Amino acid sequence: MKEDFKRFQEKSKLDILNLKKAKEEVHCENLSIGASLIDEEEMKIPSDIIELDIGGTHKIATARSTLTKFPSSALGCMFSGKHKLNKHKGRAFIDRDGEAFLSVITYLRSGKIPVFNTKAEEIKFLEEMEFWQIPLETVHGSDFSDDQEFDPEWCAKTLILDKSNRIVTKASNNHGIIFCKNQLDQNNTYVEFKVTIDVPSRTKSHLFVGVVNKSKYRKEFLTSTFWKDSP
Repeated sequence: MKEDFKRFQEKSKLDILNLKKAKEEVHCENLSIGASLIDEEEMKIPSDIIELDIGGTHKIATARSTLTKFPSSALGCMFSGKHKLNKHKGRAFIDRDGEAFLSVITYLRSGKIPVFNTKAEEIKFLEEMEFWQIPLETVHGSDFSDDQEFDPEWCAKTLILDKSNRIVTKASNNHGIIFCKNQLDQNNTYVEFKVTIDVPSRTKSHLFVGVVNKSKYRKEFLTSTFWKDSP
């Protein structure tokens, strides 16, 4: 009887151990399945709002549509929902300069280049745009330079302006000044020029681009070579 009871106790202990082991295995399997389901859900059903941690200094939330406004850009690909994000405390972590990245977000939201207090801020913004391979385009997809035209009313007679008011050429070797049609302000902060030299000149050529107070300028100054005539 004692031997039978002893065998019964040993068998009971073994059954309990096996039961505990089975429970642990089931628990671990459930955790694994749960984690994989979470990852799959994140991949299949991207959240419309993305919480970001930029360099550990700036924490923001923005729409996925903002981050993917340019799908072929590096930023657009990163948040397309096809890639697993590096997260820190529940936020997608991006190891970049916070201020520069926020300027990019402002641009993506509005389609307009932000107003900068210093040239250094503007350079950081352009470098950040280049890093993420985001083109300088409006929300409608047109280049910023397409919005700007030259002003035919403020074009020196020594220059030739085409019908589109976007291409100007020199009529001779004489000096000439031309104004852009739209003035620079908070809503129009950017203008781009493309310079082409078709025929090399034996003499030195100069191109100056600047901002002047048009209200203090006179049209006879358009062919002037004196700097004092440019307010």
